[in-house]
Amino acid sequence: MSVYITTAANAALVASTRNNPLIGWNNCVTTSNISSTSAASGFPATNMANPSTRPQWKGATNSPLAIEYVTVIPGNGQLIDYLAIAAHNLGSIASKLVIETCTNVAASPQVWTAHSFGSSPDLITPTTDAPIIFRFVSSAYQGVRLKINVGTAAPQIGVMYVGALLVCERSIRIDTDHVPINYGKESKVISGMSESGNFLGRIVQTEWVQSEMAFSFFSNAWYRANFKPFLDAANETPFFHAWFPTDHPEDVGYVWLNDDPRSGVNTVTDRFNITLKYQGLAS
Repeated sequence: MSVYITTAANAALVASTRNNPLIGWNNCVTTSNISSTSAASGFPATNMANPSTRPQWKGATNSPLAIEYVTVIPGNGQLIDYLAIAAHNLGSIASKLVIETCTNVAASPQVWTAHSFGSSPDLITPTTDAPIIFRFVSSAYQGVRLKINVGTAAPQIGVMYVGALLVCERSIRIDTDHVPINYGKESKVISGMSESGNFLGRIVQTEWVQSEMAFSFFSNAWYRANFKPFLDAANETPFFHAWFPTDHPEDVGYVWLNDDPRSGVNTVTDRFNITLKYQGLAS
């Protein structure tokens, strides 16, 4: 599973929209407000504020390993309802995770509240290294942190987003098939063949995933107020997405647009349609 929704947030979801696609593009993480309990040399916590997945944060490799906290202090009073990570090893090292929030970081001592995702005691155990979205009740939290319990090796995370999810007004189009991002695998391969026509082997040069989401009938007001700001940001910045978050929480990607999206307006209904084409990281 790659979308985790707290018990409280799940109870508040409206049945008709609980499976509408989620897009995590709004992000308040910066190099000045993210920190970690420890960091290996050359792998600072600030690397997670970079949308590139190549620079990474890595916890200290001291023996014995210790619990790590990755903390974000937004400092701007904005509403927050998700934390997302990509390019991590938390499934491989069997780490148990906890999402905690603080409403007053100036208090001494600070009080951090763990969110319940239906597990006991509020622990999340990812089984893969696929991108993860943690969704919780929206509030103007002053602090959000990921608690990483000791696993089999030091934890690593390439990207962390914290902010407010864009919940799409409608689901994707139902009159066309959809390829979940983790099934849209593409590769560039060289195949070897001898002079006599025998197969000699294949060399995979690179692999990636790509797919698209097609939408129709976004209301004019909703599209302009909510979707257009996302498109403006996505022109340069990657985003997290889950196309069917409640029924298929395993289908999460950290992706970037690979084609310029063009919005069309149905002149009869005055509603927008658009197709997003993207590639990126999945399972």
